[in-house]
Amino acid sequence: TGCQTVSLDVLVPEAQLLNLPNGSYTTDIPGQLEVCATERPRGGQCGDDLRRASNISPLSITININPYTRLYNVGDFNLPAYDGVSSLVSQDMQFCVRSTASSAGYWLTASSDTHHAGSGDFAISGGAAAETIPYTLSFDASLNPGGGNALTSGVAVGPFAGSHYNECGGGNNASMQLQLNGSDIRQVSAGNYSGVITIKVEPN
Repeated sequence: TGCQTVSLDVLVPEAQLLNLPNGSYTTDIPGQLEVCATERPRGGQCGDDLRRASNISPLSITININPYTRLYNVGDFNLPAYDGVSSLVSQDMQFCVRSTASSAGYWLTASSDTHHAGSGDFAISGGAAAETIPYTLSFDASLNPGGGNALTSGVAVGPFAGSHYNECGGGNNASMQLQLNGSDIRQVSAGNYSGVITIKVEPN
């Protein structure tokens, strides 16, 4: 006299999806799904139903994986105390960029929460009078940031080739270099200076 709504859950382990490139994945389940009527005799089997069993066939499962990017091993730039003499203070950071795009391509944007002379530069702030010290930031899709791309805050660079593998297979494939000029440091008062860099990667 009526229908009972039922649902089927398809569970796919996350580990089976992690290293797949983007795309649509489909499979057909062979055979039939048999639904037994509720009026079967007590203790009877599906084939013993007073009403004939219903069959639904075929069944298909489709999973769509959109391109996405992920960052691993991103840390802080912790610069040593300035000695008052050095003409340049710098530090490198290595990290992993993973992309599931078919080409593993991605774009990268670095943004600073503090600026010195304009909205496109990078700076740290601090000291007694909330002064700012500009710095430059470069990026390279390798482990040699010194020869990389000079970044402008909020401006994307790329495309670059990332890794298809989760956590880059246990290594790193990209790097940044932060540099401050000693002449800029010597113009501000003593104190602790800090800032925040936001790194965004997007699939190409």
